[in-house]
Amino acid sequence: MNKEKEQHEIDELLSLYIDEQLSERGDTEVKRLILHNEKLAEKLRSMQRAKRLLSALPTAAAPETMADDVQATLERRFILGQGRHQANESAGRRHLFVQRSLAAAVLVGFFGIFGWIILSIIMPAPALETNIAIVNPPRESAIEPDVIPESTEVATTTIPSTYQPKYETEPFDGTLLLATNQPVEVNNFLKKTIYSNGLIDYTIPKQHGSNRSYHITCSADAVINLLGDMQLLWKKCESAKLTVFGSSGHDSIGIDNISNAQLAMLIKPATSSARTKMANSFASINELTETPTDTLASGDDFPGTSILEVPVKPTLTSNIESTWAESTDKSKTVKITITVVSL
Repeated sequence: MNKEKEQHEIDELLSLYIDEQLSERGDTEVKRLILHNEKLAEKLRSMQRAKRLLSALPTAAAPETMADDVQATLERRFILGQGRHQANESAGRRHLFVQRSLAAAVLVGFFGIFGWIILSIIMPAPALETNIAIVNPPRESAIEPDVIPESTEVATTTIPSTYQPKYETEPFDGTLLLATNQPVEVNNFLKKTIYSNGLIDYTIPKQHGSNRSYHITCSADAVINLLGDMQLLWKKCESAKLTVFGSSGHDSIGIDNISNAQLAMLIKPATSSARTKMANSFASINELTETPTDTLASGDDFPGTSILEVPVKPTLTSNIESTWAESTDKSKTVKITITVVSL
């Protein structure tokens, strides 16, 4: 590149020398160069001959319409260029309109499908009315009562004939994976929560390397109570995934970003088909939103409470046996395995 630039400067210097446009110092410099460089001197003579030949050529006058032709050509190019610009701008507006229309159609379709799923879950089916007796189980009190009731209250009310037991005859069976960067803190919290809910005798802990599992078999009410106390635990976990197993044990549904509220809802459906439908809905919704559908409480929502502080519950007296976690009806027994995965 430097050699080409130097050659160009020499050619320009020789051209100025031939046209007698150099100063005296420049003329002296050129004469000195051609005196010591035969190739340069030959090139100067060649350029001088070319100038004499060009000067010998006859001159001719330009056509009278040349200026008008040039002006017309420039105007035509300007008009054509402006037309293409307008055409491109119009095409861009049409493309933007089509994109916005498609985006609106996708949004309308998404919210339509989402609304249909929610309505299909919460809308009750029409049915005839009939009278059946409902046994209201005693609620667990925060303070132990002085007298244990000997019988339960029986009430009669009118409900739809399609009523099913509160929990399906096919029990819930699933695995919850909690991935966390703080496995020690999460495991301690989980063990204390299981203990405070009276589920020690219904839990089988297992260690798998750095991961720890808790196999819990108890009543559905006990699991829902446990999930209520575990809601603050979700804030310490990077991810939570639930796998719901079917009756055969082979067909399963995986739900990413599961929340404790969603898990509690999956234990409540009256039929296996309703649970499967709800699980598929949660899986689709969580996949689209990439976050759980409900927002759990944080430590800021409970002043003076740590994010992993286990709620305090009363201690039962030694002569009273706590059997509320055990289900007398095996069809209502819930099986859930909670595994804490260390990241």
